Amino acid sequence: METMTPLLSVIVPVYNVEKYLSRCIDSILSQTFTDFELILVDDGSPDNCGSICDEYAKKDKRIIVIHQQNRGVSSARNKGLDIARGEYVTFVDSDDQIGSITTLYENIQILIDRKDIDIVQYPIQMKKENGDCIMIKKPSREVILGTQEMYLRCFRDRVLEGYLWGKIYKVNIFTNIRIPENLVIGEDAYCLLDIIKVVNKIYISDLGYYEYLYRETSSIHMDYSPIKSLSLFRMNYKSYLTLCNFDGFEQLKILSFITVVKGYIEVKCRYNNISFLEEEFNCLKKLMPSMILFKGVSLKDNIRMIFIKLGGLRLFCQSCYLLVKLRTHDK
Repeated sequence: METMTPLLSVIVPVYNVEKYLSRCIDSILSQTFTDFELILVDDGSPDNCGSICDEYAKKDKRIIVIHQQNRGVSSARNKGLDIARGEYVTFVDSDDQIGSITTLYENIQILIDRKDIDIVQYPIQMKKENGDCIMIKKPSREVILGTQEMYLRCFRDRVLEGYLWGKIYKVNIFTNIRIPENLVIGEDAYCLLDIIKVVNKIYISDLGYYEYLYRETSSIHMDYSPIKSLSLFRMNYKSYLTLCNFDGFEQLKILSFITVVKGYIEVKCRYNNISFLEEEFNCLKKLMPSMILFKGVSLKDNIRMIFIKLGGLRLFCQSCYLLVKLRTHDK
């Protein structure tokens, strides 16, 4: 007898979160919306996470557990996407939880009722481990973003959050898109830049909320290693290339360009040889913002742009690199 195809696939990448995992799973199972499959991808957890996942699967036939060797959160999410059967898909990190019990129902209903909507993003509540609320990100009203607005809201005022979680997607968005597995930070934003190229409308909902757990020990809050600096550079580089596809947005282009250049210099300081970034560097030279001075851009960044225009990008980067090295040596 064939099982019914679920309307929604909930994908949870699991790694070393034994302390929080049950809370996460329970928040999903307690939702008033029940037509879902829950895909738990145990990414080679060294703790008891794998056993916890298996125990839940024994009690609820909607739960599917995959065990794999540790390959990172992007690999785990992609594995979930490979087997997802739902018409819609959402991601939940295993130390987070879905807030109110009506969150999934209220937000998936928007996608069901509005066929022109491809993604629904719902509010975020950030909490510390002791339960103290740090921040609530909720729109004052519902917002629908068209194609050009998506980029503007993503780059400028962050109405569109740069995370894969806290959103429900039409699953066909991921037919030819996967989350990059070679990045250790910024992979969500990198993937979203691919996603907003193929969708028509995103609905920013004010219903329900995603509860994000702020952990001091989380890798996202720790100092950047060389590989993290490189990942962040690649994400910002892709953001800038995306902006260059649009006319206007000159202020944003300058700010984004300077961010990429700073990232390039940081990577150069952390690696002895960055010849592997020569293609990206040459592309940056060709796509430099046409304007030098711009209102809304800091005096420092305007000065940086003047130096780059007058002396060239390579000379500017090399000068900054040497200055950083000298300062480091003096310390």
